[in-house]
Amino acid sequence: MKKIYKRIAGITKIVISECLRFRSNGDNHKAFKVFFTSLDLIINYNKLKKSFITRLVFGFLLFFAVQTISSQSYSDNHFLPPFIHTQAGNDTAEKVVIHLTTMETSAFTVSLQKRTSSGWTSYGSYSISKTTPKIVTINCSNLGDCTYLTAMSNGTGDKYTGMKASANSPFYVNVDVLAGSQAGSYSSKGEAGLGTEFYSAHFEANAMDLGKFGDFISILAVESGSTSISFTKNNSNWSPSANSVTLNEGEVYILDTATQNDSNIGTKISANKNIVVVSGSWSGSIGDVNSGVGRDVGVTQLLPTDKLGIDFLVHEGYSSSNKGTHAIVVAAENSTTIKVNGVTVATKNAGQHYVYDLKGKGNNLKHINTSKPAMVYYQGYPSSNSSAKNNQGLFLVAPLLDETNAPLGSSNAHFGDKVWDLEDNNTGNMAYYITVSYTHLTLPTTPYV
Repeated sequence: MKKIYKRIAGITKIVISECLRFRSNGDNHKAFKVFFTSLDLIINYNKLKKSFITRLVFGFLLFFAVQTISSQSYSDNHFLPPFIHTQAGNDTAEKVVIHLTTMETSAFTVSLQKRTSSGWTSYGSYSISKTTPKIVTINCSNLGDCTYLTAMSNGTGDKYTGMKASANSPFYVNVDVLAGSQAGSYSSKGEAGLGTEFYSAHFEANAMDLGKFGDFISILAVESGSTSISFTKNNSNWSPSANSVTLNEGEVYILDTATQNDSNIGTKISANKNIVVVSGSWSGSIGDVNSGVGRDVGVTQLLPTDKLGIDFLVHEGYSSSNKGTHAIVVAAENSTTIKVNGVTVATKNAGQHYVYDLKGKGNNLKHINTSKPAMVYYQGYPSSNSSAKNNQGLFLVAPLLDETNAPLGSSNAHFGDKVWDLEDNNTGNMAYYITVSYTHLTLPTTPYV
């Protein structure tokens, strides 16, 4: 979402200063399943009232430590594919901001590396700890070229635009991009993001296309030697039209289309070695013509199919007068039955998607169950304010998983204490509201809830 960013661990994991710790009571799932989290932002009203809503309430489904999105994002290694604006001259990038944060109290060094024709080389080294996060800003040219983390052409035309970050201790990475009045953000999934099969996520827009923006898929090869990658497309929108490519370690390949079309959702990306994939919509819309559509950037780093789940909890989040608040279910296997609160609503094959309309459902939890592993992501607005149609985003919904062999970071829900205005560098306060199931909750000395 533009300008003001959600700062919640498990989704963005940014600006860390305190930690909430949830302790298990012995249930077969982590007892600290966080069923519902929303944030309520009050920020400089006079300065921002014309450029952005002054009160941001956004619903998130955070399942800390019962799933891979939040806990395995806390990793020693992170791989960062670039963004791409799908049509030159429209909402071009102004800057990219990388956030490095950790729960570790002792300082350690993060090595941020860039890819060149000679291989990986240092971009910079940054000391971080729980109380001293770091922000790395990469400014762009007037054409939107930031050199790194923004690609200027599709295919392999700008293949040295990815980055990676590594350290001897675990940390989180979040990447923001500012593009005129638009902005987007994705969290690195760390080692959980490594895999060989993915399905893409994009704005679902009721088959509406604004006519000047579109969707993208950004792929980064991470293994030594060459990696063979193939694509199973649902349409002929994508460019390049080739259905396969071979990349060397650290190289990037971009699929993009100027057509925002619902059939872009669920494009399959397969590889013979581990890759990392980011997908989304550049200046797309989730509304319809009758909503007086706006546009924004929605992007997420994908999870591979071997880390997907079958049980999800969703809710509407902040009630909006605009259409488009949806949970989108993407099947990863044929004959996947989808149920909502126990009622069968659809059966989909691999790469097909089902849209569950959350508008008007309120914050009553809806249980989505799939007969086979699937990807679920949420798209919605940050407010019921009339300007909310211009501010929209998407993110993966975490599956509920058994706590057996719970990964590092699984016993913590990590929150930031401030919100940041990406454009004007303002700060504001935020409050978190958490509903916790059968849990013992330990708060920090100065609690946020």
